[in-house]
Amino acid sequence: MKENFAYLKDVLGIKHLKKNHRKVPAKIAISVVFIGEGLGGNNGDGASDAASELLAKMIGAMGLKAKDVFIAGDLSEARSIMAKVTVALGETAMRSLLKNEQEFVQVRGKILSFENRKLMVTYHPSYLLSNTSAKKQAWEDLKLVMKELSI
Repeated sequence: MKENFAYLKDVLGIKHLKKNHRKVPAKIAISVVFIGEGLGGNNGDGASDAASELLAKMIGAMGLKAKDVFIAGDLSEARSIMAKVTVALGETAMRSLLKNEQEFVQVRGKILSFENRKLMVTYHPSYLLSNTSAKKQAWEDLKLVMKELSI
């Protein structure tokens, strides 16, 4: 996982990447915060490395700059981040944010209002690794985020 953080930081220049156990500075103002289980820490398997690598490619394809992105492995890391758009990656992240009974398929692919912020729910990169047919839908979701950001 240490190598994966280096990849995200070096290749994309993402400086705001934090591991779960590190304290996040309060009131960071950025464009997008990505929240996804296993993306901010180390669970000891190669799957999270591959998912983080795919997320890095997705971020790069969106044309986002390092100063615009924060990746959080859980909600507690992202609570103080005042992003223009929050992207919940997968059902676990969606449920931790929305805390309701809506189904993933009902909210995925739509810009929602959440705590005076914009929220996009899309597939977790781990899901996309094993379900490549969903990559097109995930890209359409990210294009909506890009539209919100005017990029």
